[in-house]
Amino acid sequence: MKPFYIRIPEGSSLRLQEAVARYLRWDAERARERVLAGGVWSGKKRLLDPSAPVAGSLLTVYPDGKKRSLYTPLDPEWILYRDDSLLVVYKPPNWAVHPTPIEKGSLLTALREAFPEESLFPGNRIDLEAHGLVFFPRSRKGAEIFNLLIRERKIEKFYLALTPHMGNPPGSLRFTNPLEGKEAETRGRYLGETAQGSLFEVKIGTGRFHQIRKHFALNLSPLLGEKKYGGGAPSGGELALLCYRYRWSYPGSEEVQDVSFIPPRLKEWKALLTRGEVGSE
Repeated sequence: MKPFYIRIPEGSSLRLQEAVARYLRWDAERARERVLAGGVWSGKKRLLDPSAPVAGSLLTVYPDGKKRSLYTPLDPEWILYRDDSLLVVYKPPNWAVHPTPIEKGSLLTALREAFPEESLFPGNRIDLEAHGLVFFPRSRKGAEIFNLLIRERKIEKFYLALTPHMGNPPGSLRFTNPLEGKEAETRGRYLGETAQGSLFEVKIGTGRFHQIRKHFALNLSPLLGEKKYGGGAPSGGELALLCYRYRWSYPGSEEVQDVSFIPPRLKEWKALLTRGEVGSE
């Protein structure tokens, strides 16, 4: 399907989602989903914030999402941690971590454009539809250190997961269903209700494929936006799963590195994340 072109007048007070919905006569949910899926561009820049002002812009809207594979420049605010060995970077929803035969643009592509002098390697991966923190070793030595941290399970991983509203959510969670024929443990605690659903903080001790998504679908409820395991309710085109925090110590060091990030648009989530953490109940 051919793209739509929208010229927004100077001085317009419309935000991106509102503009797409109004000019294309779409409902708000469809417009938001197209933005978050990477289908709206201004020139060579992909627009991913539904609330961004767009006065004076010429918008290109790809209704079938084919434009998503093109490169988008890196937002400097996504660089959250940097030392001699590792970068920790925020991955938005519907961004690939590294290029694939289908998805040529990726977070790694953007990082290599931003830091051409670096020998960056992809570290861990998170699901395309999810968002959150990703490690990128800065050298082969950094990759060796990162792989050692993974093998020895030295990196603590914390997530925020949103389900549809639950009438009587459990205060704490511990799921141990084997996955891929191997042990798997997911622990969590209930944080409270947002306008969209029930929010949980989650910590995983193992890293099985789609572990949190599978464990929630098997034991509690599919996450909002879940399309693969149990058909969760819509969530604006993204999976309501955020890898928001890592904590680790390097071999031979007692100093703890603690990196966390919650996107500003998720103010409700941040407000519910009070003192304490999974396992400290």
